[in-house]
Amino acid sequence: MLGLSRSGYWFKAGRRSSRQQELVKRMHQLSTEEPRWGYRRIAQALKDEGWNVGRRQIRRLRRQEGLRVPPFFKHQLALPERMLAEADCLKNTARPRTGCSVYRSTPAYRSGRYECCLIRIQ
Repeated sequence: MLGLSRSGYWFKAGRRSSRQQELVKRMHQLSTEEPRWGYRRIAQALKDEGWNVGRRQIRRLRRQEGLRVPPFFKHQLALPERMLAEADCLKNTARPRTGCSVYRSTPAYRSGRYECCLIRIQ
């Protein structure tokens, strides 16, 4: 009726073996040393150390332990001083419908600098 076998319903997972506990401990150490590494790199590093593990096993253990790669934040765009001085609409709180938007275009220069545009909305 539920689509689940009787043996699957009553199954209780056992405790982790000592090998798995050591593996999880080492996985925590690698995640602390290299926080930007995902399960693939950690699996390869463990294989290089001599552990007999696979990517799926590492992915499952990381998920169970709550280990995640921290999100990557892009740097905020710093506006030039003269643009901020000209942007009186950013400071205008008397008229709520007046505002400014700052758009950043694609890197147009070889140095990787961005071109900034300040658009006034009336």
